[in-house]
Amino acid sequence: MSGPRPLAGVRLHYPEYLMELSGVALLMVVRCVIGVVLEYPASPVHHSIMSGIERRVLTGVAYGFITLTYVYSRWGRQSGGHLNPAMTMAYFRLGKVGPADAFGYVMAQFFGAALGVGLSTYFFGSRLTRDPLMSLVTMPAGGLLAAFVAQVLVAFLLMTTVLTLPNSSKYAAYTGICAAALMMISFPLVTPISGASINPARSFGSAIVAWNWHALWLYLTAPALGMLTGAETFRKTRGASSVICAKLQHDNCYPCIFRCGYAAAVSPGEVQGPVQQVAIS
Repeated sequence: MSGPRPLAGVRLHYPEYLMELSGVALLMVVRCVIGVVLEYPASPVHHSIMSGIERRVLTGVAYGFITLTYVYSRWGRQSGGHLNPAMTMAYFRLGKVGPADAFGYVMAQFFGAALGVGLSTYFFGSRLTRDPLMSLVTMPAGGLLAAFVAQVLVAFLLMTTVLTLPNSSKYAAYTGICAAALMMISFPLVTPISGASINPARSFGSAIVAWNWHALWLYLTAPALGMLTGAETFRKTRGASSVICAKLQHDNCYPCIFRCGYAAAVSPGEVQGPVQQVAIS
């Protein structure tokens, strides 16, 4: 007689996993394209913008803009727009994401990052991973301790932002804008210290394609520590029940796979469309 199936009664939300995978892959492709345009020595843009600071600012703006676009897109509104395993695990710690969905999201994000960098390397060549100017492998430039502290701090600020704003009826609609703005500002400031990757999937994707594992542990642990600390701080100060949902931009028109309290948090007059709840794992 066979025993109970481990996943009995668990619904896996493959569409949302694929949305996160595609979003991270697109993010990495854009990051690679921007790297080629701004840093490739033969690029006319590289020669016209000689200042490294200016190029970092433009990279941060592009990176933040594509994140902003995804968060407010149809896919981002349905999947939640995490694009970051550290953020997913922080929401899991807060009890807003089920275990199976947390696992599905994290695997999709890591695979999506590797896929995006792999495709970019196929089209742009090995200079993306071997040329010192072009390398997308995140490296600590200001020492391990400084890089670790910078990663934790920026991740903490980002998680605090995406927890505070969506749980405010007044500012919820601006969550994606503020999160993208934080990324745009922090990128040129933190890059000279830590490489400015607060996304473990992004660092892993670059490392596995380049087969360069130097200091990868830092980029896997520091963002996770920062976001989990931000989540724990929010839970201690506001209470776990104050976290309404794990979506950065909650839209009533799209299904929500999370342990969502959005329908109960808004008044009937504020609901502009059917709140679709689906089975959670």
